[in-house]
Amino acid sequence: MDTLLTGNANAISDENIVKIFGDNTVIIADPSVKPRKEGHIRWIPISPLDDKFKKLFLTYGFERVIFLSRYTEPGFVPYDEIYRLDAILSLVRQIKLRQFIFIAPYLSEEEEGSDKGIILRGIIELLEYYRDTYGFTLKIIYSPGIVGHLHKGGFFTGFFTDIKNKKKVILDKTAGSRLMFISHEDFSTFMYRLLDDWRDVSESIHLLPFGYETTDDLISSVKSLVPDADIMPAPGASDNYLEPEERIARERYGWLALQKTTDMLPGLYKEFNENEHNKLGFFERLRSRIRLPQKILMVIELIIGAFIVELFVNISRSSVQFRLIDFRLVFVVIMSTIWGSTAGFIAASLMVASLALAYYMNGTEWLMLFYDPGNWVPFILFYITAAICGYTRQRKYILCTVYL
Repeated sequence: MDTLLTGNANAISDENIVKIFGDNTVIIADPSVKPRKEGHIRWIPISPLDDKFKKLFLTYGFERVIFLSRYTEPGFVPYDEIYRLDAILSLVRQIKLRQFIFIAPYLSEEEEGSDKGIILRGIIELLEYYRDTYGFTLKIIYSPGIVGHLHKGGFFTGFFTDIKNKKKVILDKTAGSRLMFISHEDFSTFMYRLLDDWRDVSESIHLLPFGYETTDDLISSVKSLVPDADIMPAPGASDNYLEPEERIARERYGWLALQKTTDMLPGLYKEFNENEHNKLGFFERLRSRIRLPQKILMVIELIIGAFIVELFVNISRSSVQFRLIDFRLVFVVIMSTIWGSTAGFIAASLMVASLALAYYMNGTEWLMLFYDPGNWVPFILFYITAAICGYTRQRKYILCTVYL
């Protein structure tokens, strides 16, 4: 059966996606995935709101759609989720959809009356309308947050990043509130059993986490890994979660969550550190080991760079090819691009002094050097280059800060 998986698809690892769907043809459509193909499974970085999505959807004529809500990620508010869902449902009119599975967040009593709860009710009403109109089977799976491996936009990815950056982390749950997480292995086991023993009955199924862990347990476990982590629960009374009356997951599918959230934390933190280490290039890793303050490191690079420039200038005097390269200008460009305008102007001043000394060593008197305006051109260009490259670097940094 051709299946579309979209929404928070990155929450499930590649191995577990293979476990869930087996030999079925599966298209995973989500802007955050990397394009690739493994057997019958294909990952496509595309959103239901993109123009090309309609062509993709109608080409495959999916019989099954699985929409994993981003609301299952704690603290994440996907304002465009209802629009993405509507874009998919509007295409259902043109195909014969048989099954629609919506993975919804497990909300506390307090969240039921919040914006999240209101939006979720609107989504479910929209799904029920299309179910009644077009006759597909609708299953709503109320699931805690899915964890077990780190992914872009995931709760623990941002959580550990903030801790690494020495930021104060304030959880979106109050002290004593129940931790609502299940592992992606447990979730995948349930989804496999659901599809393997499919029943054409529209219904709601609730998944519950292992045991009863709270935000206090989470904070305690993280501090055992990172003693100086600054983590605080949200202010207020603890949240309350209603136990579902039905036991479909347990009685029909023999499913129970088997992994505690706190037991997964050491593995997640190890994975985070490995990912951070792999992101760094050689010089960045060397810099992280040296652990020098940024200003001191900049001064060292300026001094060493200026020395290397002088060395290259002296070596290149006997080479026709290398004499065509202005090493001083290259040094100004490099320093201002890496460090910004301040380092760029310092580098430009060093190169002005270097060039002035070179003029003097070649027989140009100091008075003539500054009296003739033609000699000023290279000095001015050094500062112009530093200003332009430094501005470009700082503007890019500001834009990245805003959008990330």
